[in-house]
Amino acid sequence: LNLFWLSLNSGTTNDQFTDAQIVDQFDHVRLQTGNISRIKSLRALAASQGKTITFWLYHMPQMPATFFAEWSEINANETWFLHNDGTTSAHRVRWPQGSATRYVMDLSLQAVRNYWVDKIVTDLMAPYAYDGYFNDVAPSLRGSRPWTIGPTAQQIADFPEWGLSLAQEMKAALGG
Repeated sequence: LNLFWLSLNSGTTNDQFTDAQIVDQFDHVRLQTGNISRIKSLRALAASQGKTITFWLYHMPQMPATFFAEWSEINANETWFLHNDGTTSAHRVRWPQGSATRYVMDLSLQAVRNYWVDKIVTDLMAPYAYDGYFNDVAPSLRGSRPWTIGPTAQQIADFPEWGLSLAQEMKAALGG
């Protein structure tokens, strides 16, 4: 069995492929939210050729950015963010990403995990007919990010466990 992946995100080089090229070459397509018309056209073309494509929603709730559609809702909940040496927005753990900023959510909080599980399953996956959920960011704060404000040593140590809790709750919500 040969499986081929395509990450199809707006504005990327991969967004240049035609629907025919995608159906001919790829079994799995990873998309960000808002691509319902593309999903429908790809499904229809694949079905007309007796093929199936699996569509995966790509979303990173543990590290939202200011360009996320739900940013205003997230940003209104200061306690949901991981903070270093304070509790205000000035103390949020974050780093720059292009013209945006990425923040780290406090996944130790059940309210944060509940919000993201509901948001992803109900608001993002269901209306867009995704077949599954894809998150390629390991639940880790280690690495060489250009931190504006970095996490504490304890946050780095605890984050994998929190991320695993989110993954388990997401899997349960998706029926896995």
